[in-house]
Amino acid sequence: MTRRRHTPEEPAREDRRQVLRLALGALGSSLLPRCQHTPAGAVEGGPQPSPDAALDRPRPVDRPPAAADREPGYPLTFSGYKGLATLPFFELDKDGRLRCTVADLPPTVDFHTHFGFSFLLAPKIDLLASPPLRYLIDCDGATPPCTLNLDGYLNLIATKEMLDQMDKELAACLLPGGSKVCETETIPNLLAEMDALGIQRAVVLAIELGVGINDNASENWLAAIKAANAGSRLLLYGSVRPGQSKIPEKLQQLKASGMLGVKLHPTMQRFYPDDDGAMEIYAECAKLGLPVFFHSGRAGIEPALVQKYAELSRYVKPVSDYPTVRFVFGHAGAALDFKDALALAKAHKNVWLEMAGQGVSNLKTILDELGPERLLFGSDWPFYPEAVTLAKVLILTAKDKKVRDLLLAGNADQFLKS
Repeated sequence: MTRRRHTPEEPAREDRRQVLRLALGALGSSLLPRCQHTPAGAVEGGPQPSPDAALDRPRPVDRPPAAADREPGYPLTFSGYKGLATLPFFELDKDGRLRCTVADLPPTVDFHTHFGFSFLLAPKIDLLASPPLRYLIDCDGATPPCTLNLDGYLNLIATKEMLDQMDKELAACLLPGGSKVCETETIPNLLAEMDALGIQRAVVLAIELGVGINDNASENWLAAIKAANAGSRLLLYGSVRPGQSKIPEKLQQLKASGMLGVKLHPTMQRFYPDDDGAMEIYAECAKLGLPVFFHSGRAGIEPALVQKYAELSRYVKPVSDYPTVRFVFGHAGAALDFKDALALAKAHKNVWLEMAGQGVSNLKTILDELGPERLLFGSDWPFYPEAVTLAKVLILTAKDKKVRDLLLAGNADQFLKS
């Protein structure tokens, strides 16, 4: 891919474009042409292929499920999200909403959610509104609905058209008109989905992009949660960015305002987890007793320019140098780095794995090799419905209520109380 040369009066504009491209890239979006895809081998089993080899491969969409090592009797592929209603754990109500029918579900905690994104020039989203909800990966909105496969990394369900639409919406999150999809991803809509599925609490993860304008999701989201009187159910992790000024003071302010931890996204925020600026954040978190929730690993659909920031080798120094800081690895290493994330968790007891995106077989591997005690339920709402990850846990634990209760509630309760 070649880059157009710009005239002398254009550099500032081109620099702004580059910031936007890189910032959006790690959210599964790119204003650059998409030039790499999630590799087929990122589905569970065997060594992961080199990410470089994946750059020009056709993108697999509907892969067959792995054949072994899962509870028998449950299908793993469905027609759209609503197809999950064919499982004995769900039903569709009169409005077409998935509801969980498991009578003895524990007080579940979703450890990975966001609200709709709005940065830079986009208008502020009314987080107290309740328009009809739309997901960023809209499986049911496709015609026909995309095939939902619970055993591959979750972004594999999306067709090129679905990913292109997500790109447009995420780009709009920075532009004057805003995103019509993101403006539906609000507090009432999240709470309604939680109620339908028996989810009692959710950890909401704010992100600071580093674009300089309208970049205060932490403060805006916390204010909205308080305005909605939802503080007992929605627990906010605030965000800082390595290299910004007065990091210790910002973290102290975040904690004093009621935020329970720190969200860091190396690819979206464009930093290496072992950078000096990032290490400054962990040092202050150690003093304040704040956990760190990382985006971890490469998803395979982000631009190549930002993939390097999420390589798991760059996470070793933080977890080793700050053993008193609890690190949550969001997505458990994502599509390309699952095995490395699992190895880090096995070697460091201050590492917890969050499961959003991982398939049934990978989750079983975590349970077999790490045990259930440091695995957290998370959905990555509103990219996907909460029911998708919930279905995976219910399938895996159909014969083990003790493990089910740990994954859905007990582990998060212990983490949040510590």
